[in-house]
Amino acid sequence: MSHRKKIAVIGAGPAGLITAHVLIEAGFDVTLFERRECLGGSWALQNLSEIPDVRSGLSHIHSAAFPTLKTNFPKSVMEIWDFPYPKGTPVYPSREQVCNYLESFAEQSSLMNKIRFQHQLVGLEQAESSLEQRYWKVLTKPVNNEVFSGVVFCNGRYSTPAIPEIPGLTDFTGKLEHSVSYREPEYYRDKRVAVMGTGPSGEDISREISPLASRVYVCAHKGSREHLVAEEGFYGAGKNITRQKDIVACQGSALRLEDGEKLENIDVLILCTGYQVEDSIITSLQDSFLSGNRLSVAPLYMNLFHPEFPELSVTGMEIFGIPFILFQYQARVIARQLKEELVLPSTKQRWFAARKMETIQAGRLSLETRREISAIQLRRLARMAEIRPPAAEIFLTADKSSQHRKKYPNTYRDIPWD
Repeated sequence: MSHRKKIAVIGAGPAGLITAHVLIEAGFDVTLFERRECLGGSWALQNLSEIPDVRSGLSHIHSAAFPTLKTNFPKSVMEIWDFPYPKGTPVYPSREQVCNYLESFAEQSSLMNKIRFQHQLVGLEQAESSLEQRYWKVLTKPVNNEVFSGVVFCNGRYSTPAIPEIPGLTDFTGKLEHSVSYREPEYYRDKRVAVMGTGPSGEDISREISPLASRVYVCAHKGSREHLVAEEGFYGAGKNITRQKDIVACQGSALRLEDGEKLENIDVLILCTGYQVEDSIITSLQDSFLSGNRLSVAPLYMNLFHPEFPELSVTGMEIFGIPFILFQYQARVIARQLKEELVLPSTKQRWFAARKMETIQAGRLSLETRREISAIQLRRLARMAEIRPPAAEIFLTADKSSQHRKKYPNTYRDIPWD
């Protein structure tokens, strides 16, 4: 390169910090834009003065982290290469330990002065370009007038809540919440609570509020996959949690389930129904659109590059993955592409491959199939980055963790592995 290319990285969470570090090591001039006043992304706690009702709006909430949150993956697969966690860190680090770890990484990598805090992404527009080089203006609040040779979106898909369409939901007379605003169990003392969703958030929240709530119903949700074996009868620390079928309608303070059962006098309904891609990413990417379920940007070549403008990339859009591992491989592929060391297929071929990938991912895939696709994708990324593929131990560790979680659903983070 005849001059240092300027690259914008959107978001200063794990993906943004890892990507920025790799790009700087590759010789790029990097600027990170972070809408909050701190780094850490979804691991950084956002204090709330009150728990909002979904119907009053959630756009002011940017993190679903709560004080007692711990990782679902063991630390060995949540480490940045050549930067281990401090000695004594438990197998499943706490939210605070992850944040401290990321801050230490940012400081050691001299990233802090590269971050523009409290800069909200508004959009992206093409600046004056040539046949040899395109330039992009990152539009933010407050206003930023710089242009960049490439933009990497690392602001993820875990801060914009997905709200299911359920008849009567808007007229539900109880409190309607989303897991993005959950903070502590005390709020649910002596209340009858329904939790919609059997993924990690639904499991963590239902079990944490069990000692204080009078009753907890964990209702299935078609959009979530059960990570734990469904328990029979009453369970949880308060022996007051039961598994229920999906919610098909709300009637006043009652919830009607798909098996015909009716849950009466529900004080709070917590939607643990996941997240969707932020609108700011979609509006920024020309000729790109959302997949049908709004869980990822599509189509993207290799789930990473805009097919038409490969200098624009989006990290973390895999249908399943071990995030920290994925980010590191993706960052190295992006660096090679921006350095023009990686020759991508033609534009037509990129569009074809991107749409084919979207078709595969649009189906209802089992967790095992998603894991298999993820492993294949990581190996492809390794070849593109010209680095070693992930060791088999990584996948074995993730699988072992999953089995441990199923065996000890209430205490798996605190019990040594068998």
